[in-house]
Amino acid sequence: MKSQITKGFFLVCSIGLSAVAMGADDALIERGEYIVETIAACGNCHTPKDLDTGLEAEGLAYAGSFVIEDAAFAAYAPNITMDVETGIGSWTDEEIIVSIRDGL
Repeated sequence: MKSQITKGFFLVCSIGLSAVAMGADDALIERGEYIVETIAACGNCHTPKDLDTGLEAEGLAYAGSFVIEDAAFAAYAPNITMDVETGIGSWTDEEIIVSIRDGL
């Protein structure tokens, strides 16, 4: 069973992404951006890093590719940009929510 902290994190991310996907008003979008860019720090895993410097790869914010490998599991941070072909731009609100909340 997921911890309350994990459930809360998924909820925060889903609110931020859903606000953009649903064409919400400016205040809601601003709040979602704040959550994604500060509290949830989505870019830490979803933005590729330059292998030489360790800094975020320029122009690739939220484009995915970060991998955490452990003996028990591997976690992949996908592209969460609104790009229709390579990101989540063609996903429905429900697909985004299920992906964040349930990892599917």
